Amino acid sequence: MSDVSGGNGRSGPVLGLLAGAAAAVLGALILGPLQGSTGERGLELGYFALAAGVLVGAALGKAAGTSARARRVALLAVPPALLGVMLGQWVASAVYIGSWDGSLEFWRHHVFGRNDWTFYLVAGAEGYLVAKRVAEGS
Repeated sequence: MSDVSGGNGRSGPVLGLLAGAAAAVLGALILGPLQGSTGERGLELGYFALAAGVLVGAALGKAAGTSARARRVALLAVPPALLGVMLGQWVASAVYIGSWDGSLEFWRHHVFGRNDWTFYLVAGAEGYLVAKRVAEGS
């Protein structure tokens, strides 16, 4: 059986990816309601994407704990950061319309658009940069 922990039994890319995914979900569940409660303009706030990227990057970089492969490990932060922002927007949409029923359709037709790619890029870039810095410091 291979060791996914990077040799020390307590860290590694797989653990980092799991920590990043958990941070993305937790961030969406915390930031999504805040985003949705700020009204229609809150559905497009870039600060939430920045926060999601920071949360995912910090969790992944700390859990991965390897400075030798910091750049490669940091790349693992990009997908969970992107998904965290999307999930956060979906939660925000449900809060904004007051129901889970139809929230995915609302998100797809009224929130998700060309401008959102900027937020996804911010979240992915921030996730990468923070994970790299944290992993290098390990």
